[in-house]
Amino acid sequence: MSRDEENLDREFIRAAVHYRAGRLAEARALCKSLLSRAPSHVFAKILSGAIDDRLHPPHFPAPPAVSPIASGLKVAVITPYYKEDEAILRQCHNSVAAQTYPCTHCMVADGFPHEAVGRWPVEHIVLPHAHGDNGDTPRSIGALSATSRGFNAIAFLDADNWLQPSHVQAMVALHLRTGAAVCTAGRTIHRLDGSPMYRDIHDCDGENLVDTSCIFLTGRALRLVALWGQMPRELAPLCDQVFWRAIKARKLPRAHSPAPTVEFRSQYAVHYQAVGETAPPNAKSKAEFARATEWWNGLPEDVRAGWIRFFEAGEI
Repeated sequence: MSRDEENLDREFIRAAVHYRAGRLAEARALCKSLLSRAPSHVFAKILSGAIDDRLHPPHFPAPPAVSPIASGLKVAVITPYYKEDEAILRQCHNSVAAQTYPCTHCMVADGFPHEAVGRWPVEHIVLPHAHGDNGDTPRSIGALSATSRGFNAIAFLDADNWLQPSHVQAMVALHLRTGAAVCTAGRTIHRLDGSPMYRDIHDCDGENLVDTSCIFLTGRALRLVALWGQMPRELAPLCDQVFWRAIKARKLPRAHSPAPTVEFRSQYAVHYQAVGETAPPNAKSKAEFARATEWWNGLPEDVRAGWIRFFEAGEI
């Protein structure tokens, strides 16, 4: 690390200390100074956005009322789960049950079904084995099952996340207003205990990348749901990027709502570092993504090209 980079990092740490202490004006001034010299400093961008939200809390209007009959959309919310605690699973399911637009929750056990889930009013699919792919295979199976049974709109929700009550309604309304086959929502980053950290306007912006739990598919986009189960297991840490790249490559019509109707419980160290906090023990680091990238770059060029054609155009 160069001396300039060290100075920038020290300045960011000072800004984060001010932010955590509630000295928002001082934190904002330091972020502004830092970004004037290093416009691409990711943590400073994130912290600056968090400061602005606290100084000027954004207002997002409620989505318009939507009739399921008028919209013609029958929505399933797909949640793969593995070994999460009952309390985590219950919060996830309760948030779907509380949706203002009717939807069916499909929870897919990846080899470890929870007894409590079997008693809830959900579609419960139990897979006999765990797949070790970040929920990609159970997510794909749940979505394929739903579409085969007449659901013509699919939302995804990872088991440790939860939704605001208006989420599905907002996505349906966005689709009806724009005609987009891919609708996406904003999210708020939370600590493991559920407390909020900041609104994510950097990693989940509807253009560069969107988290899985923020994606809503209908129409032609439903043809993509099998892709979750078809990508190599080694790419599982990058599955969001792979799926989003496939969406963009197919030029499917997209629309994004910045309203943070998805609550994301973060296990990623980078989200804590972005606001100057210590990441929890065993938090996922950049090393996990680096291993996936290293595997991908190590493939023979013709094999990699074949996967790209498959991801981007569906060629076999």
